[in-house]
Amino acid sequence: MHGFDLIGTVTGMMVFLPRAMNDTFGAQSLRMGFREGQKQMELTALIDDLRRAGEVKDAFAADAQSHHAGLLSIWLRRAGGEPVAQKENDLAAVYTTMIEADFGRGLTVSDYAARIGITPTHLSRVCRAACGRSAHDLLVSRRLYEAQSRLADGSDPVCDIAERAGFGSPAYFARAFRKATGQSPSSFRRAAGRRGSLTT
Repeated sequence: MHGFDLIGTVTGMMVFLPRAMNDTFGAQSLRMGFREGQKQMELTALIDDLRRAGEVKDAFAADAQSHHAGLLSIWLRRAGGEPVAQKENDLAAVYTTMIEADFGRGLTVSDYAARIGITPTHLSRVCRAACGRSAHDLLVSRRLYEAQSRLADGSDPVCDIAERAGFGSPAYFARAFRKATGQSPSSFRRAAGRRGSLTT
């Protein structure tokens, strides 16, 4: 599972390595957050170096990739991180899969927790442990992303968009949208039309 803040500009990178490099990185999941610009630049540079090593096709390519992956692994281990229990990862993954399947139905966190067979409090706890956000935040973020996509790409009435995104009422949708984006849904639509693309 990958957790992203879907409100505002989001940038990121994903690194995919050959199976032969599995031993370079530990099997345990870690949650890491880097707010300092220097750390972000260091990590970006290491990933860029690894990418460039993968683009060179010669007799040394595999060794170069392996060494760059090793440097990245060492940097990440030095940076530390909070271990995430596999069970917490599994429950959070089940929850996010359910959200993706039917976020538009208007179900609550309690509804999802009941379907999984745990309490809403426990569901929020495992979501925070796995990705640093509550179960409610994850659900609302997915609905807001859907609403932003529909506002930017179409001309459906705002009340229809609110319903399709799973918000209980247009008034609740408008409050949640303004709180997250600082704009009303209508203002966001106008701005998205001028930009020509969705910023999230």
